[in-house]
Amino acid sequence: MIRRKSSWSDLPSELLSAIARRLETRTDLCKFRAVCSKWRRSAPNSLLLHKNLLSPLLPHKISTLTPPLLDKNRSSHMSSEIPGKSLITVPCSVFLLRPSRNLKASPWLITVEELNPGKFYLRKPLSRINIKYLPENFPKVLQLSDLKVIELGKFCTLRSADRPLDMFESRCLRNKVVLFVDPKHKNNPTIDNCTAMVLYGNGTLSAIRLNNEEEKYLNTKGRNFDDILNFNGRVYAIDLRGRLYRTGYDLLSMLEIVGEPIGLTTDKKKCLVELLGELYVVVYRCQRSGNRSPISFEVYRLQEEEEEWEMVEDICDRILFVTLDGCFFANKNYFPGCRGNSIVYYKKTFPQYTGATGSFDIGIFHFDDGRVINVYGWPIAPSPRYSEVFWPPPAWLLPDTESATK
Repeated sequence: MIRRKSSWSDLPSELLSAIARRLETRTDLCKFRAVCSKWRRSAPNSLLLHKNLLSPLLPHKISTLTPPLLDKNRSSHMSSEIPGKSLITVPCSVFLLRPSRNLKASPWLITVEELNPGKFYLRKPLSRINIKYLPENFPKVLQLSDLKVIELGKFCTLRSADRPLDMFESRCLRNKVVLFVDPKHKNNPTIDNCTAMVLYGNGTLSAIRLNNEEEKYLNTKGRNFDDILNFNGRVYAIDLRGRLYRTGYDLLSMLEIVGEPIGLTTDKKKCLVELLGELYVVVYRCQRSGNRSPISFEVYRLQEEEEEWEMVEDICDRILFVTLDGCFFANKNYFPGCRGNSIVYYKKTFPQYTGATGSFDIGIFHFDDGRVINVYGWPIAPSPRYSEVFWPPPAWLLPDTESATK
């Protein structure tokens, strides 16, 4: 039997329209429209008006009064930092951009969030701080057809509903939120079958059911947690000592997965990250010696059957990014001139850096020599190979490269 080859453009217009109306995000709809003229006619611009860019579910306002634990995170002198009592769960993503016609050009790494549906806000690199001043000639609209875009990390965060664009990463407010979708509805999720898992700045873990906004606290044995991650349909939490727990969507209990701690002290910070279906933890160490604070990192992989962490000597040709919102791996080939087997970290992720004063507070740790360098700022000279990836915006993006940047 000879099979007749047919083109995607031969699909009936009625079927194409039905498919287009089921696409959840504006990004998916734009990709659909870019296939060919027939597909574009089947998905009119009117469909874009109410489509979110980053998430079909977020942003979402938690309309109840501020969850009780947020008040416990606030000391009296911090009370003025959150003028209202409601929060917004905001989606954010880290994208790598480069011109589609010149793949040898230096890429630009940006962190964006969608506070209002369909509108991006640009953050300072890897941070939660919105950039208020851009170059005068910065384009108002980015033409995605002219760019090669790779999404490296996808997260969400909490902001004050009354003053959402202000900085929201002080120590008392350094919360992390993970959107936990009921596995029974993972193919068609709605807010009614989602839970916001919130790790507060004081180490307390809470679950807020978004359908009725009831809050349940999940700390076990009085232990405080360092980080949380949605992994394989469950939420994992690691405590200050490196013990690992997990819970299902029923939230009945926190099951202990790894009972042995990592190291002997709690003076370190741990961040969870996923790579190729495996769970890792990044451990930050700062051993004070006089006026110096030698910094190092260790990476461990979960051996679930053995219920233990296995130390990883290196991360090969990958670069691991560590931020307040979460961690992600990237291939070093995405960043010409930059070294693999490295960690790029936002310093305010770690308590010791709360008072950092560098322009963007970004550091780099190289596994092969244990060396730490700063991308910007004092006292170590900037590293141009990395700094041009973050700021300022590259010349190929600006129509008039002679305009000064603020």
